[in-house]
Parts: sequence; C-alpha cells; structure tokens
Amino acid sequence: MGLSDPPVPRPVILISGCLLGLRCTWRGQAAGAWSQRFQSLIRAAREGGPVFIPACPEQLGGLPTPRPPAELMTSASRVLDGNGLVLNGKGEDVTAAYRRGAAEAVHLARVAGARLAVLKERSPSCGARAVHAGLFNGALAGGRGVAAEALHREGFIVLDEEEFLRLWRATPNWSGLDNPLPFLS
Repeated sequence: MGLSDPPVPRPVILISGCLLGLRCTWRGQAAGAWSQRFQSLIRAAREGGPVFIPACPEQLGGLPTPRPPAELMTSASRVLDGNGLVLNGKGEDVTAAYRRGAAEAVHLARVAGARLAVLKERSPSCGARAVHAGLFNGALAGGRGVAAEALHREGFIVLDEEEFLRLWRATPNWSGLDNPLPFLS
C-alpha cells in the first residue's frame, strides 16, 4: 500500500465473548473448543483484519457469572414484545435481564459500527438458529435467542459460529465480511 492509497476498511463484528475465550458462559467458562478455533481470528485481527467487539448479552443485562442456566419458555420474539418468559434453573424469572442485555448488545453493535454479529449457538441470548427448548433436559428448539432476535430485528446480519467459520474460510482477505450473504447461500 502506497502513501496515497486510502486505508482498507476493517469490518467491525460483534461477537459472543465466550467464542474469543472470555469466561462468560453461565458456567463461568469460555466456549471450550470453539474459543480455540477462533484463535486464528484473533491473530488476523491483530494483523489488520476485522475488529471484533466481544460481548456477553447476559452480563450486559446484569446477570452474574457464573449463574444458573436459563432457557426460553416462549420465543425470543415474544420475550422482546413483553409477552414471553425466560426462567433460570432455579425457576426464577430472568426475563428483564435478557431484555436489557439484548438492548445493550444492539446499542454496542450500533456504536461500534458493526453490521455483522457472530453469536454462540444454543444460548438463550445468542442462539442464532437454535436454543434450548425450555425443558432443562438438553432438548433444542429452532429459533433465535433474545439478543440474536433483537439484533436481527434491527437489521444486523446474525450468524452462528459454524456459519461464520465457513464464511471466514470462503473469503480471502476478509472481502466478504462486510456483506456475507452471497457467501452463505
């Protein structure tokens, strides 16, 4: 790059903190093997690649870490509309914290200039395609988590970790990260 060349814009990506190795899951851990897989992304970011903005909507909503596991009792859409419920494993209503965390995640993505969010699948906040089914037995249901739904409603592109890694491998020099949809079909 010459002195007169404009700098190449770096995509800004909101990402579940646990995927980058932050100990923010309900157990107080990182996302295990996934955080190892994302280490190459951290190196790329340091070398002028994308800017990753780590966030945990559950922490942003005021929940402690570690915390009891929680599951959606209704769809995330209903939770955001004020007609749904999120309960933790102790039977406590944590809906307000999930709604606050979703709003904060949207605000953070906007302030940072992100267009893309990469979120941890199966999480009641971050699930992009599937969440735990509200039975506390490991069963899954299709649908988004509360923060994923809020980001989607506000026009952000929401991907789970597998979709993002597929995109990452398909886009040399991060060229597809600003508009990933053609790479995902």
